[in-house]
Amino acid sequence: MRSFSFGILAFSVFLFLNGCYVPPSPKPNALAPSGDSAETAPDSGAEAETDQDDAIYQTITLSLTTPSGGWSLQPLEAYQLEHENLILWQLTAPNGPSISMISEVSATLRLPGPERDLQHFVLGKTWKWESNPEVTFIEDRAELKDALADATELPFTSVD
Repeated sequence: MRSFSFGILAFSVFLFLNGCYVPPSPKPNALAPSGDSAETAPDSGAEAETDQDDAIYQTITLSLTTPSGGWSLQPLEAYQLEHENLILWQLTAPNGPSISMISEVSATLRLPGPERDLQHFVLGKTWKWESNPEVTFIEDRAELKDALADATELPFTSVD
C-alpha cells in the first residue's frame, strides 16, 4: 500500500513539473442567492466585447473536426450583409505525415461592431462526413459571388 501511494505522489509531481497540472474549476457559490451563482453559460463561440478605447467588437471562434492531426484553419475574409456577417475560412491539410486520429482544429478572429448572426463558409475540406452543422463547406470562393454582391468587407484581426 505504501509503494502505491508513493507511485501516485510521484506521478502527480511528474505531471505538475511537465506542465500537465490542471487546477480544479471553481465551484459555484452555494450561499449566493438564486440567479447570482458563480456558474456561467457555455461559450457560444461569439461574443460582443469592448476594448481599451471602448470600441465594440465581436470575438468569433470556429472549431471543426478533422480526420487527422496537423490541419490548420485561418480566416480569409469577413463581410457584413444586411442581417448577418459572413466569414470565409481556409482549411489547410497537413504538409507531411500526421497522426491518423480524428482531431479538432479551431481559429479565432475579432470583428468590429456588435454581435450579429454569422454565416461560416470554409474552403479546403477533403473528407465526406460532416464536421460542423453550422458551417457551409464550399469548393471555390466563386460560389459566394451572389451572396457578396451587396456586402461590405470588414477588417478583422486573427487571434491566436
